[in-house]
Amino acid sequence: MKRTFSFHLLLALSIMALLCSFSNDDDAGLSGPQISLLLAKSGATDTFDLFTNGRIIPLENIGEHYTTSLASDNNSLYTAGYYRNAAEWNGVNWVDGDALTFPSTTIRTYTTDNTVSACIHFITGRKVLPGTGISAYVWKNREILDLPLIEDYNYLIDVNIRH
Repeated sequence: MKRTFSFHLLLALSIMALLCSFSNDDDAGLSGPQISLLLAKSGATDTFDLFTNGRIIPLENIGEHYTTSLASDNNSLYTAGYYRNAAEWNGVNWVDGDALTFPSTTIRTYTTDNTVSACIHFITGRKVLPGTGISAYVWKNREILDLPLIEDYNYLIDVNIRH
């Protein structure tokens, strides 16, 4: 009985030591956190790209556009921004470089931040509505969330999700 208990205890301690050795970022050959960057290059037109895992991923060029933030979830990168849609600005987000535009129902839409959790993408910003002025908005997967308590605010700065 003692031998069986000792064997199981030794096995459990060995497994724990092995698992802890994989969490040490200083070990050669083991990867630590992956860093992703949102890059901008100025010139005749602004160019925005993602840098991740040692490579450049260009954001789909949809004309004149600007980016405001970067988030990641499940190995995908989410970028929020806005682009010129004819004479007006409209919201856009990119998923791994591919552009997804917001439904256009306003004169101007500007984004400020974004975050992703369990493949649900939240974006903050503001909209300029015809005849009503500027209003703060939160989009969930590019659809507006109805948050009546923020009606008196005209700009949302950041978004975060707690579990």
